[in-house]
This record gives sequence, C-alpha cells and structure tokens, in this order.
Amino acid sequence: MNSIVKKCVIISFVLFLFLFSVYFVYSINVLPKMRLSGDEPSYLMITYSMIHDHDIDLKNNYENKDYHKFGREWDTNPIAVNSPDGRLLPIHNVGFPILLIPAFLLGNRLGVVIFLNLITAFLIVQIFLLCFDLTKKYWISIVCALIGGLTTPAIWQSMQVFPEVVAALLITLVLRSYLNSWEKGRFGWLVPALCLAAIPWLHRRYYVIVGILFILYLFKVRERPSRFIGILAFMIISAISTLLFYYFIYKTWMPPETSTWDMVFGHLTPEGNIGIFLDQERGLFIYSPIFVLIFLGYISLFKLNKDYFWFVLISSIVGLIFISINFSGGVWWGAWSTLARYLVIFIPYFCLLLAATLRAIRNKIYYVVFCVLSLISLLFTILLINPSDPMKYLYYGGHADYDGISEFLIYLTKFIKVNLTNDLPSYILFSINSLVRSIIPTTLILALTLIFYFTNLRKYKVEITG
Repeated sequence: MNSIVKKCVIISFVLFLFLFSVYFVYSINVLPKMRLSGDEPSYLMITYSMIHDHDIDLKNNYENKDYHKFGREWDTNPIAVNSPDGRLLPIHNVGFPILLIPAFLLGNRLGVVIFLNLITAFLIVQIFLLCFDLTKKYWISIVCALIGGLTTPAIWQSMQVFPEVVAALLITLVLRSYLNSWEKGRFGWLVPALCLAAIPWLHRRYYVIVGILFILYLFKVRERPSRFIGILAFMIISAISTLLFYYFIYKTWMPPETSTWDMVFGHLTPEGNIGIFLDQERGLFIYSPIFVLIFLGYISLFKLNKDYFWFVLISSIVGLIFISINFSGGVWWGAWSTLARYLVIFIPYFCLLLAATLRAIRNKIYYVVFCVLSLISLLFTILLINPSDPMKYLYYGGHADYDGISEFLIYLTKFIKVNLTNDLPSYILFSINSLVRSIIPTTLILALTLIFYFTNLRKYKVEITG
C-alpha cells in the first residue's frame, strides 16, 4: 500500500466515523418528533409485507393498519393500485424496499434509519475519493465532501426513508469508475455495470439519468468489445428482469399507473428548472448558497479534464432538466419531504464541481467567497435543525401548505433584519413575478461566473499534479 492510498484510507475512515456520528446523533434526537411522511410509509409497508406475508400485496396490510407498527401515527391512504384479481400492489419500484429488509428485521424503522445513516456516510466518503481522483488534493477533497455531507439536502436525507442516498451512492461509483477508467481492469467494468443495472430498480425517476450515463459509458468503451458487451449485457438483463417481474406480478409489462403516457409526461412543470434552485421555500441555492459556485466548476472542469467535462456536463444537465420538470408524475420540489430531495442524486456532481473550482482558483478573493458561502450554508443547516420542532422549516406538503412565503426566511429576519421573502421568487406559486424576482440572483450568479473565468482561467492552464 503506497502512501497516497494509505492516506486516503485513513481520511476515509475518519470521515466515515465523523459523519455517521453526526447523522446518528441527529436522527436519534429528532426521530421521535418527525413522523413518517410522503412515500416513507409506502416503502416500509412494502418491506413489512415482504417480511411477514412474503408478497407485495398490501391490501391486508392497509386493512390492518400495519403502518402503525413502524411509526406512522396517522391513517394513510395506500400509494398503490388495484389489480384485476383484487390485490393492492405498490406503484413504487421494489429495489429499495428489498434493500431495507435486513435493517428492518434488526430494528424496525430505527434500524432502517441507522442503515441510511451508514449509507449516507459511505456516500460522502465516496464523494471525497471522487474529488481526490480529480484534484489530487487532500484538503480540497475533504472540504468539498464535508460541504456535501453537512448541508442541504444530503444531511436531511440521511434519516428519511427514500431511495435518494442509495441512488446517489451508485451514481458516485459510476462517476469514479469513468474518471479512473476502471473498465480497463480485468473486473473493474463490473462496478459501473452493476451500478447502472441496479439504479432503475430504485425508482422510475432515475430512468433518464441512468439512460444517459449508460449511453455515455458505452461510448467510452466502444473500442473494447468485451467491456462494451459486458456492460450492455447487464443493462439488458436488468431491463428484461424488470419487464418479467411486472408481467408475472402485475399481469402487465409495467405497473398500471406508470405505464401511461400521462403518468410519465402528462404533468411536466418547466418552471421547476429554475424553481428547484431559486424558489424561496424549496430552492437549493436559498438553503445551501455554496452551490451557486457549481457553474464556475463546469468551466474549471473543462480546463482540468475535457473528456470528463463532457461526461459530467451532459449527464448532469440532462438529468437535472428531467428531474426538475416533474418527470414521472412527481413534483419538482419533492412533495412531503425535506428540502431539495430530488437533488440528492446530484450532490456528487455538485461536490465534484466545487472541487474543480477550488483547484482552479488563482485569485485569493475567491477563497474568501468560497469560505463565506460555505459558512452561511453550514449556519443554515444548524438553524434548520430546530430541535424543538424539527419539521417546521424542513417540510412542506401539498399545494395547500404553500403560500409562496418561506417560514425559514421570515425566521432569519430576527438575525439579519432584512425580509428576503419580498425579494426572492416563489415557483410553487408560479407567476410572471417569479421570473422578475429571479433576474437579480441569476444575474449575480452569471456575473460571478464570468468574472471568475476572466480573472482565473482565461490566461491560465490548470495542471493536475500528485
């Protein structure tokens, strides 16, 4: 084991222990006050039925109100469809509930939450390694990984029963394998093949980004027939097994509600493209302003590694467009869940772009900007925790709960004496005023990106050194 590998192992171990401790302490303290919401009861109900009934027919489970056994205090409506033979079948993919079975057996909902704490900590470790793969700088990789792990949205998803952190972990492994050309090894190609084949089983929402990653990866290995055929074979097996599963269980090739054009493409909301970043109630940049620097990261990544730049750019932009326009019948803000849930799968991209930005900085003023935005993001994390009422600022439900005004920003007026709700847009209640209010933040981000380019990158060549 050489010195670089040894240092990476030590740092990874320390990061994992630290982050898991943070997630675990946070979860244990707020879990009793955070009721299961949104799709969480549905995922746990599927897992429960698999364990106790050995099937995914949820009819008897909802009739018996089994959701009370793992912490759903209120009655809930089934997120499921009736089959022609009288069964009640889930509309969610079964990959995530299957993954939860061991944790649920060991500790019910608490066991599942601890398992997700572990998965999220491991995700951030892989993000650290991804950033190091690109920059070869320990401090940059540690900083960017900690930002990804301790700010919105990843920290909140470390305890919520949604598939986002698992999908993000698999995507991170694909990003690492592409950057390091793992497919050149004898069995290294199995990592991206298995990850790409597994992600669609977590949720239909990931079909588009997986499709793009798959096509780009095939293009990369096009001159290596054995690798090309191997990765292609895994995806074909995954697709066929999915079709056969639904055919034998649902008696159709896809769950009835997801097989219609209207379910997948009938509720598109283009305003989500901006709202997912700038909406005052749910926008990423409002609660983690450090991520406004990701646009600088695209420019920096182009200088660092042009081939990898195109892979990251195409997959992230296409993925973001489809996630934010309400693809597959969801809602771009994540419905009844914590802030910016749908963006969790892009955290490895965002941290990678932040790392590229730090690696390319030539003017020290940008270090100051980076530090200030990072501290604000971490401070917002602390304020959002709100132990006395952890759901107050983190959760928003259906349309009836939205008034276009962020309670968190109102809370901030106690400290900064400025009411930002009058200046920032609402895309939940979309109007022309939303676009007008987006002009100033969008202009500031664009100006910062252009200034960074002309003062840092236009005349300089960035070189990667070990």
